[in-house]
Amino acid sequence: MNVTSIGRSVPRVIIGGVSSGVGKSLIMTGIVSHLRQQGVGVSCCVVGSALHQGLIYNRLSRRYSHTLDRTLLDADRVFQTLAQAQIGAELLLMDGRGGMYDGSAPGDLFGSDADLAALTKTPLVLVVDVEGFSHSIAALIKGYSEFDTKGVIQGIIANRIPMLEGDSGSSNQTLRALNEHLDTCGLPRFMGGVPVAPFESPIPPSVCSQYENVTSIARDFFLDAASLVSQHINLEEIQAIAALAEPISESHLQLPASLANCRIAVAEDSCFNIGYQDNLAWLSYLGAELVPFSPLTDRELPRRIGGVYVTGAYLHSYGQELSKNESIRNALARFVDSGGALFSEGAGTAFLCKSFQLKVGGPSLPGVGIVPAEAVPTPHEQTVIAASMVEDTILGPPGTVIRGISTGEWNVRGMMVGNERSLVNVSRITAPDGRSLSGAFSPSAQSVSTFHLLHFGSNPEVARAFVHAASVKPITGSSQEEEN
Repeated sequence: MNVTSIGRSVPRVIIGGVSSGVGKSLIMTGIVSHLRQQGVGVSCCVVGSALHQGLIYNRLSRRYSHTLDRTLLDADRVFQTLAQAQIGAELLLMDGRGGMYDGSAPGDLFGSDADLAALTKTPLVLVVDVEGFSHSIAALIKGYSEFDTKGVIQGIIANRIPMLEGDSGSSNQTLRALNEHLDTCGLPRFMGGVPVAPFESPIPPSVCSQYENVTSIARDFFLDAASLVSQHINLEEIQAIAALAEPISESHLQLPASLANCRIAVAEDSCFNIGYQDNLAWLSYLGAELVPFSPLTDRELPRRIGGVYVTGAYLHSYGQELSKNESIRNALARFVDSGGALFSEGAGTAFLCKSFQLKVGGPSLPGVGIVPAEAVPTPHEQTVIAASMVEDTILGPPGTVIRGISTGEWNVRGMMVGNERSLVNVSRITAPDGRSLSGAFSPSAQSVSTFHLLHFGSNPEVARAFVHAASVKPITGSSQEEEN
């Protein structure tokens, strides 16, 4: 395979925590927001599958955020993701998952922040919620420090620290007292102390859901978070810690060479935006020009496209409005009928069905009709999946394997017969416990639709196959006179 070098390695750091809910995502949000205001080119990763938080970092950094999930990516793919995430950036910030030592299974460090930090030789800044603590905080710091046999913890931040009368900015009496006690115990000091936030934090949950858009956050929140963090943390010290990261090896800085250019329309609006942003980054890197369109408001698809990517969606919030846009539904159907390459996932696939329900037994709303079945909501539980292609598709030949997650929120009912499109299952999808889940459907030779969310970074050859399929036949598919 032809490869291309992406240049040097850049500084990187993990913002981890002693447990879930200690405020590490709030602190990282403030860091990203402030550094962007200062003109620093920041790129972001999330550890685990916190897709909603990734969307927020995309908004702040103006770059695709990447997902580092060890249950989906082997070691080589982790380094490949880091290499791609740092392209054109000055600093790579990684938002940790859960507690620093919380792995993917009880008693197992695999998949934890500590595991990722040790694997990639990336320093970690540990966030500690000190609310309600006094001198007992020393026992917590001592435990984490001694358990850190790899020496990845390079800084500690106190969060939700009380502000006493007379405190201002970085001058905090409680923080000074805590640090003096840590000094007497021979333990590392807090490098900063962020007070209890004077505003409500709308940071979304780490579990992915397509029921409610939790990423619509007012700009004032980001400004407040930036101000809060910059007043109480020395961000130059954060950058100095990031510079301690071991450079990514030259072998991992070699990524697959791009293909010929093509145009892929990507569903993107307040309804459609759920999925791994790694997918879009890979499509773009491999030569695709990504052209956003809104299934909510646009009446036609962009011109001269060879592919369409319909992401996961908040159908429960926007389904009624979406079903009224008959023009875009017809445009999508024409595109597929004319041989265009189309990939859909999550609730985006429900929209492409003949019809969909927003609640079981509720009214059926008209969908695009590409998938000849009715989509119905189902009881949901998030799980990791592995999809193996059993037919030749636009995602690759038989035997192609790609990993991702299932939110378990949608399934099909009532396949159409007669002159309608047939519903061909082109994949075998399994959960870690061996259960078989609904597969990926291919209602036409150039389309694949699944209710799951696939991570192209787990097998970039899938992205390459889709770009190749979209490069074969550019399609106008629009009556607009001006190109979108």
